[in-house]
Amino acid sequence: MGAVVIASKRWWWWLVAAGIAAGLFVIFLGVRQRPEGYVFKGKTVTEWCRQLSGPNALEREEARKSFEQMGPYAVPGLVSLLGVKDSALTQRVWSNARNFPQKIRDFLLKRVPPPDAAALRVSAARALGVLGPVALPAVPALAKALHDPSRTFWSEAAGALSRVGPEAVPELRKGLNDLSSSVRFACVYALGEMGPKAVAVLGELIPMVKDPDETVAVATTQALAKIGSPGLTALLEMVNTGQGPVKEAAAAGLPAFQAPLRSALPSLVRMSRDTSAASRKRALETLSALRATERPVLLAYANGLKDAEVEVRLAAAKALEITGRAAEIAVPALIGALKDENAQVREAAARALGAIGQSTESTREALASLRDDPEVSVRNAAMEAMAKIAPKPAQP
Repeated sequence: MGAVVIASKRWWWWLVAAGIAAGLFVIFLGVRQRPEGYVFKGKTVTEWCRQLSGPNALEREEARKSFEQMGPYAVPGLVSLLGVKDSALTQRVWSNARNFPQKIRDFLLKRVPPPDAAALRVSAARALGVLGPVALPAVPALAKALHDPSRTFWSEAAGALSRVGPEAVPELRKGLNDLSSSVRFACVYALGEMGPKAVAVLGELIPMVKDPDETVAVATTQALAKIGSPGLTALLEMVNTGQGPVKEAAAAGLPAFQAPLRSALPSLVRMSRDTSAASRKRALETLSALRATERPVLLAYANGLKDAEVEVRLAAAKALEITGRAAEIAVPALIGALKDENAQVREAAARALGAIGQSTESTREALASLRDDPEVSVRNAAMEAMAKIAPKPAQP
């Protein structure tokens, strides 16, 4: 008798599950997405979006070119996809699939497509970026996407806004004062990617080099460099008064400017004596990138060879190699660096001496002492340097 009751209960649950499944399927048939109005080469905008983010590189390129050809006709569909969400049915079926009996689960999962709204939103933003200025009608929707919690989504939206051009600046300007640091970061990033076209917002952007969120402040210094010479003053101020990663980012942004940067050299030389090893290293690397050969700069390199931190000493040696013959004043410091405890520093110092090419007895003897160095790379660098500075035989 008990077995009959248990069996009947099992049949009852099977009937309930089957009824729920049937009901869900009927609902699915009623709420499934309507066909889109615009079709290009036999595919809807949604299908092209899926292909744009697919695994096959050739198919992705085909989708990109197709969006370029679709132009403004693709914009309405893409704007719609920026706000697409998985239906409640799709979410319930896929989140509760394990609770259904095997046959019912198989039946449902074959007929209810998996959730893909998040991927479609990202792909739609990417497609709008492909369209560039043509996507102007999508600016409000893209600006709204900057508030999305998904970094992948809002970063694609920011990139798309930057490609729209100056017309997107007003929306991005609004986001610079947003309470959310991620929104501020996205707007700063987009303005930087816009380059000189974003000069209209420079007045609001410059104060953000002191944003309380470090990632936003660093992104701002990088954006200022991309916008061009009007941002130079702000970067120099941060080299002089900033701290940590913000100061380093400001220095790193200086070589991006095309204008002469002699006014930046004193600030960078001071930065080479900063209490932060990372800042000292960045200062030397920036001076090297600027191809500065002034005496204070060369002395900063020479002092860097005696720094307590390996990465700073290595940056100084590499900078002197790049400077070449103009760095003769640093030869004594380089000779001392040949005895550095770090093999990379010894190697870089040897290469720098070879690049400078000063053939003195002390230089040759110092390089010769590296013939027995335990590191092959150091021995090779010393031999190459000796070959470069070897006295040339007199012409007959």
